Amino acid sequence: MYRLLIIDDEIYTRQQIRNSINWELMNIEIVGEAHNGLNALELSDKLRPDIVIVDIKMPQMDGISFATEFSYRFPSSQLIFLSGYSDRNYMQNAIRLKAVDYIFKPFELSDLLSAIEKAIQRLNASSQNIKVPKEEDTALKLLLKSPAPDFQDYIKTLALPITFDSPFIVMLIRFNAGISFSRYESSNLMDSLELQNLTNNYYYAFQAEILQIFGDTVLMSKGGNSYVVFANIPSQQSDSSWEGKITSLLSVAPQLPITIGISHTYNTASSLNTAFREARQAAAGAFMTGYGNILFAASAPGRQFSTEHEARSSYHENLEKQNISEASAALDDYFTYLSNCNSRFIPDIREDLLQLSLQLNKKLKNPPFQLISEFISQASTLEDIRQYMQRLLSLYLAEVEARDNHSRIIFEAEKYIINHLGEPLSVKQIADHVYVSFTYLCFLYKKQTGRTLNQFILDMRMKKARSLLLDTNLKIGDIAAALGYTNQNYFTKTFVSYYGTTPSKFRNHGE
Repeated sequence: MYRLLIIDDEIYTRQQIRNSINWELMNIEIVGEAHNGLNALELSDKLRPDIVIVDIKMPQMDGISFATEFSYRFPSSQLIFLSGYSDRNYMQNAIRLKAVDYIFKPFELSDLLSAIEKAIQRLNASSQNIKVPKEEDTALKLLLKSPAPDFQDYIKTLALPITFDSPFIVMLIRFNAGISFSRYESSNLMDSLELQNLTNNYYYAFQAEILQIFGDTVLMSKGGNSYVVFANIPSQQSDSSWEGKITSLLSVAPQLPITIGISHTYNTASSLNTAFREARQAAAGAFMTGYGNILFAASAPGRQFSTEHEARSSYHENLEKQNISEASAALDDYFTYLSNCNSRFIPDIREDLLQLSLQLNKKLKNPPFQLISEFISQASTLEDIRQYMQRLLSLYLAEVEARDNHSRIIFEAEKYIINHLGEPLSVKQIADHVYVSFTYLCFLYKKQTGRTLNQFILDMRMKKARSLLLDTNLKIGDIAAALGYTNQNYFTKTFVSYYGTTPSKFRNHGE
């Protein structure tokens, strides 16, 4: 019998699917249910379903994110999507993931039956025909087989170009399937069929380059929007040698947004799945760094993610006080912190940023964007979400200005300061920028904020210094220079006066 897994955060929908069809007559057994993508991934490893019915919109991990991960592990399993949102983006992702069907809630029984029949037809066809040439499918099959107790005996039956008792790595070459903010804003989204064609078209070009680097001891498969590569490290090459050569892969298709994740080196077959998970997790780091990079598991940031960060609190506080420029600066500092967190926290980071975006969106009388949660869950990178939230902040400022004619002058003055912290700053220079007199700007700023512009400059430099000390590895001298201090000793003296401790002690103790 075929094995069916049902994934939906609504218990009523799961019950409806379970009770509406005589599954035994269709030669199908419901082997499990899950209420979100994370829970479903855990179950999938144990249950190995042939067919999955999965909701698009769920907490913690949505259906598209689940399906992307699931398809790597079980490429022959069939996916059926459920959704109450008839959105083009979802349909494109369903196509990219080669879904059997896409059913809108509330669904008709005939639609569900039709989708199940299509899934069974695909399963029957795949059991009789191998659509992908054997040499292009073997890497994925090995990943599926590797947890089995007889894996060692299984690989002995295959004539593989790679040996797992010699040093090997797993590499994942991933095409960007996410949404950039610029495309989202203009509604000019990449067609998923276009992405699928690109990954097909460039397969042999990447394969040829990989063979040039590693020789013939390579196994490669295409899965979803990625290529999975197993490669023995040639004995005559040092680690630094092949690592240097591998940068050439970024030139195979320089116009395309790709990232390459690389595992640690292993030399036992039992480590294959571990190496694959490392490569996949490293490639996921493109969300933090942006695409166009090679990311090694050995160099992955180890920082834990927590919402208890000063920049996040400062953002909230200044947003509520309608100090938009300070809220904007704090938001940028928070994104700096997030970009240095380990990629395994990406689902938690996306969820946190979704909540922040929704809170900000509620403050707008005329919200400009629809489907916020869909964009946050599918955004290509942190930078795309940062641009999105900064755009919302600028729109919120425009609404605040409509109620207060002085807000634009204050905002422009503060924004100028924030953007020029690394340069010498004077109040006259700032006044000239906002086209008011020195005297009037000082009077207005003190009246509106209760502090002087020089105090604001000091506050912004010290807050930025704090962020750079805690969230980057920049040297203290470089931080001082980045904040406009030509003398590191003077910067240190100012920092001690402001925080009561030296920059080095502050960094070491995280105070």
